[in-house]
Amino acid sequence: MRIRAFLLLLAATLLPAAPPPLSAPSAFLLEPTTRTVLYEKQADLPHPAASLTKLVTAYLALQAVEDGLLQEDALLPVPSALARIPFPPDASLAGLAPGTTLTPAQLLSLTLIYSANDAAYALALLLAPDIPAFASRMNRLVHAMGYTHLFFEEPSGLSPRNTITAREIALFAADYLDRFPSAPARYHAPRALTVGGRTYLNRNTLLGRYPGLEGLKTGYLEESGFHIVAYARRGPTSLIAVLLGIQAPGYWEGMQERDRQAAALLDYGFDTYLTTEPPLTGIRPVRIWGGTHSTLTPRPARPLRVTLARTDLPRLSVEVEQVSERWAPLHPGERLGTVRLLLDGTVLAESSLIAPQHVPRAPFFPFLADLLSWIWHHLLAILGYAT
Repeated sequence: MRIRAFLLLLAATLLPAAPPPLSAPSAFLLEPTTRTVLYEKQADLPHPAASLTKLVTAYLALQAVEDGLLQEDALLPVPSALARIPFPPDASLAGLAPGTTLTPAQLLSLTLIYSANDAAYALALLLAPDIPAFASRMNRLVHAMGYTHLFFEEPSGLSPRNTITAREIALFAADYLDRFPSAPARYHAPRALTVGGRTYLNRNTLLGRYPGLEGLKTGYLEESGFHIVAYARRGPTSLIAVLLGIQAPGYWEGMQERDRQAAALLDYGFDTYLTTEPPLTGIRPVRIWGGTHSTLTPRPARPLRVTLARTDLPRLSVEVEQVSERWAPLHPGERLGTVRLLLDGTVLAESSLIAPQHVPRAPFFPFLADLLSWIWHHLLAILGYAT
């Protein structure tokens, strides 16, 4: 019995954990830095976007800041057209009055932290003449980024005709994080914010309760159910968990179930997988003939990172193909070989090996000495003598 119990314990340790049971109709788990899909469930099923729409609105606003069209901390009047927007009585609103001055940073915080629909509309009206024009910009953006299952007709998520899928909103969130890496700390992770003397609590109730969580956005409509895009980091591993369409008998029960399932999916990801950037053994110095340096060690053109099941890590290997010599001059970025990460012979990632610096041609006499040395070196090699 003791041997059987030991074998069962050993098997449980060595085998990958099973994904958690999820009632969410659609779910997706992504490691955004390596774009590795770790779990999916009906990931291409369309859903009303609800407040996940605000991620696209925020992308356009932050892009405008980056392009110099908006100053993040400049006081601007709330557009007068906001007064003509017929918000539903139960909509999440910050109570913005036209003519009140706020900064784009405050509007972004209200949009992403408090999920204020009027703040999302105010941002849209600062960036476009009207809401249909801004919605067109949203759709042009996502289509230009390659997304074919994202569609929006307004900036907040109040319209049930705004449409997303779990796969595409997860990948969009990864693009958002790549483009605006400081956004989580400023616009998603704060537990509360104060604007105009009023304090607004973050509607992402998983924040502060899940280790490593940094945002990103929750959403709810009666037509959509409960949504979440959860972004968390632990050590070298980052995860984006998306759950769409969770149903519950009441609003608070739905929030609790959304948080429970998001935490379970993130736990599965962190417990089962690890992102690693292994040491690239086997890269050798290249002999440089006729240059101001005699050797140069190439480096990868980009970091080689992979996300693997923890049980697969011992089988990860490195393969290097590179030139042994090269004549000067060498230019930064000049290709000198290839390095690959393999799992059981299958290539998981690869990168060119490049010259990390410029190596100019040597002056005449050192160059001549190297030329004679090169001739002698290769003559001996032809004659079968090692050098």
